[in-house]
Amino acid sequence: METVLPQLKKGLSALVYTQVSDVEDEVNGLFTYDRAAIKPDPAAVRAVNQALEAAFEKTVE
Repeated sequence: METVLPQLKKGLSALVYTQVSDVEDEVNGLFTYDRAAIKPDPAAVRAVNQALEAAFEKTVE
C-alpha cells in the first residue's frame, strides 16, 4: 500500500495483478498452480482494496 497509494495523486488510474495462478513451481500467483488454495489472506486483500478506494475518493473530490 505504501507504494501504490501515493501514486493516486500522481495520476494512477488502474492497477492490475496479472498472475492469477502459479505454473507448477512458480510462487508469485494469487492461487496455487492447481488452484487448490488462495495464497494471500483474503482479509488483507480486502483491506488493501478498501484503502485504495478510500484514497481514490479523496483524490477525485
